[in-house]
Amino acid sequence: MRKDARESFGPDALPMFNAVMITTEHLRLRPLSAADFEQHHELNGHPEVFRYLGGKPTSREASWNGCLAQVGHWVSFGYGMFTIEEKASGRVIGRAGLFRSERGLGPDFDPFPESGWTLHPSVWGQGYAREAVLASHEWFDMAHRTARTVCIISPDNAASLKIARQLGYAETGTVAYQGDNVLTLTRFVAA
Repeated sequence: MRKDARESFGPDALPMFNAVMITTEHLRLRPLSAADFEQHHELNGHPEVFRYLGGKPTSREASWNGCLAQVGHWVSFGYGMFTIEEKASGRVIGRAGLFRSERGLGPDFDPFPESGWTLHPSVWGQGYAREAVLASHEWFDMAHRTARTVCIISPDNAASLKIARQLGYAETGTVAYQGDNVLTLTRFVAA
């Protein structure tokens, strides 16, 4: 796809994108768009990032399709992944939010919004993941009033498990997913 065609999509392409912007102490969160493709792909291609998510970097094609899927989430459901920008530098440092996955994990998982987050290793340990995930959940809870959300996390990913537990996610089981065993977690909030 030509670069100019990719750039024609983005936060200004759909009115709902302009309505959602979350600002926290250190971060800005905005809906992930196709304009974020290069940063999204660079993050997907970082081997440390995906050691808990299949163990290999994502191809350029899969990253592009992932960006388009997130634009589709915002259009179809009114929620999706947020691009995370560091306020001090303005650089894109990751993504966090909720989405629909249809992973084939069954009726206790697939029909519910799934939480996810991925941050660049250069900002690990600074509290940004927790800050972004908490902000995206607070927004989602207010905007969508969904009583149940889910997520999957590698049992070896202690940092993500800690964040999930802080948000109220509880382990509900272990499943095989794409060649790895992952924990399923569920969070209930008052609707």
